[in-house]
This record gives sequence, C-alpha cells and structure tokens, in this order.
Amino acid sequence: MPRFKVGDEVVVVCPGADRGKLGIVIYVTDHLGDFVHRYHVQFADGTSRKCFGFELEAALAESA
Repeated sequence: MPRFKVGDEVVVVCPGADRGKLGIVIYVTDHLGDFVHRYHVQFADGTSRKCFGFELEAALAESA
C-alpha cells in the first residue's frame, strides 16, 4: 500500500537542492517488483520530480 496518495502535500527530506521544498503528489507509480513506490511531486514553481517514499514526509498544517 502506498504511503502517500494523489493530492497529499509532502515535503522533500532527502539531501539535495530540493530539500525542504513543499509539493503535491500528482501521480503514484506502483512498485515494480521491488516493493518501493515512486511519487511524482509537483512544486509551487511548476517543477516536478520523481521521489521514493523515504525521500518524503507528510507536510503538517500549521495550527493557528
């Protein structure tokens, strides 16, 4: 079962240029025999990338 679903807001937690960026899951690729899902994430600036589940965390809404 995928960790995230389409429409979930996520944050990139892996090292690299995208670390800390918030995005929305736009597509989930089923595991390809390795039991690891891939998540296509789109960012506010219009860019997107494919991430493994362990590279993402759920974005938590700030409470007022």
